[in-house]
Amino acid sequence: MDAAARLKQRVRLVLVGGGPEEVRLRAQARAAGVEVDFRGVVDQGALPAVYREADAFVLASFTEGHPKALLEAMSAGLACVASACEGNRSLIDEGVTGLLFDARRPDELAARLGRVLGEPALARRLGAAARARVVERYDLAAAVAREIDLVRQVAR
Repeated sequence: MDAAARLKQRVRLVLVGGGPEEVRLRAQARAAGVEVDFRGVVDQGALPAVYREADAFVLASFTEGHPKALLEAMSAGLACVASACEGNRSLIDEGVTGLLFDARRPDELAARLGRVLGEPALARRLGAAARARVVERYDLAAAVAREIDLVRQVAR
């Protein structure tokens, strides 16, 4: 909310998911004058449509293991802006497949998101590279082939 309030561009946030922070986030959005669409938990099959509606994807978490939502957004070809925690850094190459920021610095998030929203060519380039990365690394046939190779090596 802090980052969205700092943007020069007027934005509408769409938050997917649910949890105990929703009441606090709604109040924070009202106080900051930020328009937010709280979608709650969205069925997995409906997520592609949510990604298609978006201009960018933000994952502002303090910790991540292997962030499935980030992979989904990348596979949708969205420009992704994510906190620089371990799991996100394993997927995003700064300036190539997305932009990273310090999760404790809303000004950094605002700056990165402002760039993506204000520079359509950058957003397209990041989104295309992100999608290519996911297709390269997470294609099911390629992943199964790598796993089979690993099992054969271990079995030897």
